[in-house]
Amino acid sequence: MRHRPLHRAWSVRGLTYGEMLIVLAIFSVLAVIFVFSSKHAMVKTRLSATIQTQRNFSSEFEAFRAYTGRLPGETTWVRELSQPAGGGHYVPDDPFVPDGAEERKFEFYKDIGPATAWVLVSVGPDGDSDLKEAIRQIRSEDHPTLVSAESAGFPMGGPLTARELRELVERYSYDPTNGTISDGDVIYVSY
Repeated sequence: MRHRPLHRAWSVRGLTYGEMLIVLAIFSVLAVIFVFSSKHAMVKTRLSATIQTQRNFSSEFEAFRAYTGRLPGETTWVRELSQPAGGGHYVPDDPFVPDGAEERKFEFYKDIGPATAWVLVSVGPDGDSDLKEAIRQIRSEDHPTLVSAESAGFPMGGPLTARELRELVERYSYDPTNGTISDGDVIYVSY
């Protein structure tokens, strides 16, 4: 009695050109899915780190205010917080600022709303800051006469009301439901 080997059909036959193309197409689709999902995960990780950093800065700013009786300057806050009198802490870069940008720190604004309010802004996943233009736009919609009447020390036209500040946050904050990399800044407001 003669036995036929079970693997004989496979030993003679290989994959055809069409089958190879199908396998290659499947691997390509899987690779694209992996790349996009890892990019989404990377943005979510950066976003979580940014929000946590902004919360930490909130404590730093309030400690600085308690120690000195004032908030640090809008252009000097990094230096003031990193000095021993400011707590001597390292000030991390904004993780969303594009590579090669001159200034990589978070944006800090004070005196833009109610007396004790301040705003700390990350440019968000889209990599560009819309804050100054957003404030100008809000002011031109609500107070057309104040756009040109820039107050001393405030380059954007004067303090916003609490309602305008809330509108700024609602309209120009990053929202991940609009897409992983969509318009909007990561805005932290303290009243």
